[in-house]
Amino acid sequence: DLYIYIRHILKKNDLLIIDEPELNLHPEMQMKVARVFAKLVRAGVKILITTHSDYIVKEINNLITLSNDFETKSDLMKHYDYKENEILQPSDVKAYIASDKTLHQVKIDNWGMEKTTFDKSIDLLNEISEEIIYGINQ
Repeated sequence: DLYIYIRHILKKNDLLIIDEPELNLHPEMQMKVARVFAKLVRAGVKILITTHSDYIVKEINNLITLSNDFETKSDLMKHYDYKENEILQPSDVKAYIASDKTLHQVKIDNWGMEKTTFDKSIDLLNEISEEIIYGINQ
């Protein structure tokens, strides 16, 4: 249904709101969804999503960071199949993190989005896993 809406109904200046677009999607598909969102933004569609997906956040961050020029950019884009119409400027994106009963705007510049709370959770899980494995191997 979303594909049909995007393909046949959605137009420039429309607002598309999606809550948790990552639900039931494999991480690879979540990355592809982020690229679709970027293409829509570049086409003039306003998009509002809420997400807990580190894959979507990091892929959007990659698309912002690709707005920089660097020597190996075209090779990298070809290797990972990035398209020009997926690249986002920092001004194309606004991000907020909900915490302490309020929204905090995330700083976005040419290097992408400032680190998010997802990284803290992933780092904690990795730390716990390493301690468990270390404990077992002793």
